[in-house]
Amino acid sequence: MPIILQMKTRFLKFSLYIFCVLFLIQNAFSMQEHPFTLQLSLGTSAIFYGDQSVKEQRETNFPSSSSRFVMNGEVGTSFFLDEYIALDLGSILGFDWFKYAPSGTYKNSMFLLSYDFFLGCRIYPLLEGFCFGIDYITGGFHNFLKLDGVKYNLIGDWSNGFRIVAEYNILNNRIGWSPAVGVYWQNMARNGGWDNTVAVYARAQLR
Repeated sequence: MPIILQMKTRFLKFSLYIFCVLFLIQNAFSMQEHPFTLQLSLGTSAIFYGDQSVKEQRETNFPSSSSRFVMNGEVGTSFFLDEYIALDLGSILGFDWFKYAPSGTYKNSMFLLSYDFFLGCRIYPLLEGFCFGIDYITGGFHNFLKLDGVKYNLIGDWSNGFRIVAEYNILNNRIGWSPAVGVYWQNMARNGGWDNTVAVYARAQLR
């Protein structure tokens, strides 16, 4: 295909994409007075690691008697295309902290930090504040490990995944502040395995 024809085809595709985006934005602003929301969430989760290095460390250095603290936080925004459909964009920060004190003076610890970004959609099927959605997720993973007084910093590969979300907004997305509770399942490819997370959270939303 001649270069000029390729350039014309790409320009037409790009122009169509921009037109669709502008149409959706204009449609949202014309139909709703407050199409944007700001969201802040805190929660906890059960994490099932498929990352081989994490699994080996847990089996070798952190038995079932180890203490563990898990927390996840999220900051994001929603853009309502209409009353029933919203686009969501944001970031997720996850903490998983293992501590174990074997015989001796040293304490072993493993602090797992995940930092992810998501883009997805939310569907509100006329159920008074209930919504469900699916997100594409991409992010990184860091393991701060301390064994017998020696510290290691292990950085995982950047990876991709998805999550499925179910949420209930108690005040049905009213203007101003409104609380919400939710649950999600997240699946991420990590270092040759698949990490699965089931999380529950509470959310504050400003619209």
